[in-house]
Amino acid sequence: MRKIFTIRNLEAQREHMWSARRIEEEVAACPRRRIARYFLEYLPKDEPILEAGCGLGAWVIYLGDGV
Repeated sequence: MRKIFTIRNLEAQREHMWSARRIEEEVAACPRRRIARYFLEYLPKDEPILEAGCGLGAWVIYLGDGV
């Protein structure tokens, strides 16, 4: 799947970017992503973390499950 980014039609852009994604698949992919090791090494384990990113929230779910 190829992503197309445009500001001409924001609603169509959102639909294109997120309609084909499933949160279960995104969460399952978290441990395979290169950034995972940094999150696991540097984020606090016993303190709240503010996540203000963009996307489906896969990292919030993955890290919130006590990984």
